[in-house]
Amino acid sequence: MKTNTHVIHLLLTIATIGLAGLSTLACGGPGFTECEDGSLCHAGFQCVQAGSGRFHCVVPEAIGCGDGVHTDVEECDDGNRTSGDGCSRLCELERCGNGRIDLGELCDDGNDAGGDGCSADCMSDETCGNGYWDRDVEECDDGVGSAACEADCTLPVCGDGRHNPAAGEACDDGPGSAVCDVDCTPAECGDELHNPAAGEDCDDGSESPTCDDDCSLVVCGDGHRNRAANERCDDGNVKDGDHCSADCRYLGAYLWSPEDVAWDPVGARILIIDSDTDALIFVDPSTLARNLLSDADNGAGPAFVSPRGLAWDPAGERALVADDGLAALLAIDPTSGDRTILSGADVGAGPALVSPRDVAWDPVRERALVVDAALQALVAVDPMTGDRALVSDLDHGAGPALSAPESVIWDPAGARVLVVDPGLDAVFTIDPDTGERAVLADVDRGEGPDLDDPRGLAWDPEEARILVVDAGLDAVLAVDPSTGDRALVSDLTRGTGPALATPSGLAWDPSGARALIVDLELHALISLAPGPGNRTLLGDGSIGAGPSLTYPLDLTWDPIRGRVLVVDRSLRAVIAIDLDSGDRTIVSDASEGSGDLFYYPYAIEWDPVGQRALVLDHDPWAVLAVDPITGRRTLVTSVDRGVGPALVSPRGIAWDPTAERALVVDDDLDALFAIDVTTGARTILSDDATGAGRTLSTPRHVIWDPVAGRALVIDADRDALFAIDVTTGARTTLSDAATGPGPGFSTPRSLVWDPVDARVLVIDYGRDALLSVAVDTGARVILSDNGLGQGPALDFPRGVTWDPVGARALVVDTGIDALLAIDPRTGKRTILSK
Repeated sequence: MKTNTHVIHLLLTIATIGLAGLSTLACGGPGFTECEDGSLCHAGFQCVQAGSGRFHCVVPEAIGCGDGVHTDVEECDDGNRTSGDGCSRLCELERCGNGRIDLGELCDDGNDAGGDGCSADCMSDETCGNGYWDRDVEECDDGVGSAACEADCTLPVCGDGRHNPAAGEACDDGPGSAVCDVDCTPAECGDELHNPAAGEDCDDGSESPTCDDDCSLVVCGDGHRNRAANERCDDGNVKDGDHCSADCRYLGAYLWSPEDVAWDPVGARILIIDSDTDALIFVDPSTLARNLLSDADNGAGPAFVSPRGLAWDPAGERALVADDGLAALLAIDPTSGDRTILSGADVGAGPALVSPRDVAWDPVRERALVVDAALQALVAVDPMTGDRALVSDLDHGAGPALSAPESVIWDPAGARVLVVDPGLDAVFTIDPDTGERAVLADVDRGEGPDLDDPRGLAWDPEEARILVVDAGLDAVLAVDPSTGDRALVSDLTRGTGPALATPSGLAWDPSGARALIVDLELHALISLAPGPGNRTLLGDGSIGAGPSLTYPLDLTWDPIRGRVLVVDRSLRAVIAIDLDSGDRTIVSDASEGSGDLFYYPYAIEWDPVGQRALVLDHDPWAVLAVDPITGRRTLVTSVDRGVGPALVSPRGIAWDPTAERALVVDDDLDALFAIDVTTGARTILSDDATGAGRTLSTPRHVIWDPVAGRALVIDADRDALFAIDVTTGARTTLSDAATGPGPGFSTPRSLVWDPVDARVLVIDYGRDALLSVAVDTGARVILSDNGLGQGPALDFPRGVTWDPVGARALVVDTGIDALLAIDPRTGKRTILSK
């Protein structure tokens, strides 16, 4: 029988192996299978338990494995000797957890539980990275890190501290760090992710009312202007009286051509209109701080062109400005500085304004009253519609005609209009209903000093009289509103204080019971005590504290301290100027700093290697190095120091960064020199005997061209810009009357390199202008002169340098003894220090 056959095979196997064989198998080794009692069977043999309970190793054939008959010694028999079909070739059940690694299994640890080194389905050794997702111990496993799975078999989550580039993470430092944001992007100000670890106080993506664009909180006085927070300026401090108000709402202002003055009863402050800077300025009567309320860059709306008259509109609580250039009446918001044309060519019906000179408020009819010099008329303006109506002119109202009406006010006592006319040297009264005109005071009416160019009017409520400023008399007179009699209130002979020079406007300050005067020539605001006639200066064109400039000739940028250094011939000094405050400090002169004294300091340049200033002294000639901290002066080259040809009339100095030396032009020798700043040795690089090309004739200034690596020289006699090869001395004309289009030079004095537009900027004091020159074509363009660009007119500009922080030109002008900034895009001129 088949059973007997199986037994026979079993006995034969045991006999064949023998006891010795069984002992050998029990020793174990590679390729063995462990039986349940701990004994081992060699590969290819099967563990079989005998009747005695002991296990023996037999070949499968010995038990009939594969014949399809399931015996007691077989776990299964599917009729074949093929593994992988549920029954192995050894007739053992193929199932996970049987302790045997069957075909298709990666492991089998004898159980069906995961998390113990072999998965519950025996398909994984539960090693991260094997590409098999072991759910008991892993969140994922795709073999390598991917966008869906980390390399440690966890799901990718930004902030887990594991950098996963495939998941789009640029970084991952867990909760964020100084270099990595919480969204796993690099920490960067402006990304709208507040990262305190990166030093960010805030991050709104850009400027916001609470956050600066450098990710710091908005704080007035931090030196960072935030437009979203309505900061018009921020000069790094919270004091008034400099370039920015203490609350950062208004730019500091200077008086240059103050035309008129008015009192703002709402803001309890003084308003001044300036026709040179085309600006409306307010002055705090307590601190005397002057701030800019409205100009082309401050406040929206049409810019002033030639503002002349100023008044307060109590109904609209706003300022009214008569602008001669715009031929219009404007309303100014006293908070924002926004400008609106109240009445002009395109606003309002009625006869057009032509040359409006002043404006007043009619409190009875609640309308504006404008005097127009061209129309020789008084015009009423409806403040709601802008409609205009003639009140008084040759065809409206009886009486002597106006000639050149300049100023107008309301007479509260007589409920009438008062007009001053410098063309007739007279004060007129005008009936606001009929337009009837009457001369109140002139050479033939009223007693007292004759008027001689009266310019402004004000009502004195304390004495119920009219006050008149007269530019011809440089005086203030009182006019009796009934008789026209005139009495001197204040002039050079009456009252103390600064003498008037060209008074132009007048107003009454009810808070101080005093008159307020603006003076064109003094660039000043003056208060007047009407009783004794004493005058007090409240403000002028000065900007910044410290010794005044008296003859500034040249300047350079101090990159270490972010300031300007100016040489002043009259003071024989180097002066440092803070561009935020305009404050001036003596760095080196006879009292500051040791060493050789200046005699005629003419030009200055920065030495970036020695981190010092180099000052060119014209007569006796020398180059001195100035320590910017101590002011100590050290002789670099002179007749007594350094070898080489002597200088005769040095005019300009520049730095050659390629050879680390100074370059000097001499307008007597018509030459370009190199100066060794260590030894003082002098070498002629280019003159009539050195280098080819058109010779120099009165070279005045020199700079370095950082693009072409050459010297650029401006020549006042040839009205030309030269390029000079510092190796050969060859001279090339870059721009003159025959080279390059544009307006010609007319005594060019100084030049500077504009790194923004890679061009040369030239100061020409024959034109009182700043020009640009294209170095490739020689084309010349006027950027700023007295007809182009807003701001105070240039009078005798001498030196120019570049402000790398403000990206603008800085100019010293000996005519007005001031430092100005010029915007190379708009031509706007701003006094920074005076």
